[in-house]
Amino acid sequence: MNEIQVHLTLVRHGNTDGNRRWLVDGNTDTPLNSSGEREAQLVAERLKNEHFDQVCSSDQCRAFKTAAFIVRENDSFSDERKIEKYRQLRERNFGV
Repeated sequence: MNEIQVHLTLVRHGNTDGNRRWLVDGNTDTPLNSSGEREAQLVAERLKNEHFDQVCSSDQCRAFKTAAFIVRENDSFSDERKIEKYRQLRERNFGV
């Protein structure tokens, strides 16, 4: 029997102003703040040498921008146009 191995890397988006105020952003399309951009850059540097066959992101700007930082630095997956966006990867919507 052939064995299939999957290596999955999960990364949370960088900080937002809502996160800083202890708010759950949920489905609000809140952008990264300057701290979040720095966090995204740090994780991108950490994952620079990891091999990715596929990169997926929530369709919200904070998650996509975090993924974009990662792929711009990455040696194996450097085209942010190939990041697949999925609405289903959004945070939960707890309502108002």
